[in-house]
Amino acid sequence: MPSHGSPRKVEGLVEQFPAPEPVHESHPASAAQRSTKQLPASTIKRMARSKDQVARELIDAHFRVEPALSKIYRIRSAREDDPGEPIKLLEVNANTVATGSVEPFAFAATKDTPSPTIIAEVTPEEFKQLEEGEIELPRGWSLVGAEPFDRTRAA
Repeated sequence: MPSHGSPRKVEGLVEQFPAPEPVHESHPASAAQRSTKQLPASTIKRMARSKDQVARELIDAHFRVEPALSKIYRIRSAREDDPGEPIKLLEVNANTVATGSVEPFAFAATKDTPSPTIIAEVTPEEFKQLEEGEIELPRGWSLVGAEPFDRTRAA
């Protein structure tokens, strides 16, 4: 199987899209200027957002699309400043299916969400079970230090 970026995967497109002009090290622009020079301003702004901003945008979006979502906890870790550390959200949603456990789902970073993300949903009853120690959060997750968001606080 060819690897990503293999000429076989883009067969027929090579002729349509010529190779980019090489950038020579003697070019006066800095590496940062060269890397963002041709990007639209909206893309540059989206790339410059902090992990906190991205997390807040995700939280607000989830409240907009999930009417039964009552609370979201942003779970933080000691490695939160590491760009590879995922944004972790525990969502309390009356419309989710009760499983009797906390099942996290991981999402890779994208251009709109530049941090990897892990989201777990629980019912309000399961959240009570979490608080009472009857079920556990995924390893490395804790509600101690978690930032709660509720629908009234969401923008």
